[in-house]
Amino acid sequence: MGRKARWSAEIGLGIAALCLAVLFARLGFWQLARAAEKEALVSAAAARARLPAITFETLVGSADELRFRKATLRGSFEPGHQLFIDNETDHGRAGYHVITPLRLAHSGRRILVDRGWVPMGPDRGHLPAIESPAGEIELRGVLDRPPAPRFAIDRLSRPGPEWGRRWAYLDLGYFVRSTGLSVEPYVMLLDPDAPGGFVREWPRLQDRHLRHLSYAGQWFLLAGVTVCAYVALLRSHRRPSA
Repeated sequence: MGRKARWSAEIGLGIAALCLAVLFARLGFWQLARAAEKEALVSAAAARARLPAITFETLVGSADELRFRKATLRGSFEPGHQLFIDNETDHGRAGYHVITPLRLAHSGRRILVDRGWVPMGPDRGHLPAIESPAGEIELRGVLDRPPAPRFAIDRLSRPGPEWGRRWAYLDLGYFVRSTGLSVEPYVMLLDPDAPGGFVREWPRLQDRHLRHLSYAGQWFLLAGVTVCAYVALLRSHRRPSA
């Protein structure tokens, strides 16, 4: 290969390596920004956890205002409108999160309660048989927003009648339209010691914060490896042969 052709190849390789390194570094900074967001949520959650528990009389506010607040509510489950959120796992086992409306006592208002995880069973064609406590009960938990869909949701995967009671994600708007029931704009994550629940190991915000920091470190490492690999390759090409 001639000197001019070799220089052109080295320049092209250098540009490609630089672009990759910049891309990896930008992804690293993006993960750092995500970690900072989660750190702010951790602080907000800790501060709100120290506030008095909300009751049905004080259950007023938006999902953002009441997020992470403890709640103690009395009401009756309405299992006829129960949902199973698919693609949930527990220690590697496939299953569902059980979402059941709770009709609040003395008000008629409703809130969706995430009662925890249950195993899927032999196949998705048969939903698990779930029992719900009858009559009025008192529940304790933490209020939160419904989680965002894990995957990009296109037009064909949006909620529809074909979903039945097994949903890919919780869509409050579609729940209201399909059932005719009005619900609060948040979900109650049932306390592990409260009655009427299943496996409840709620993800911790602290873990998500550390996960983003770990991802950032991996992207920065890839950026450094890309630059080092290019420099090593460049030196090997320019080293005189014996």
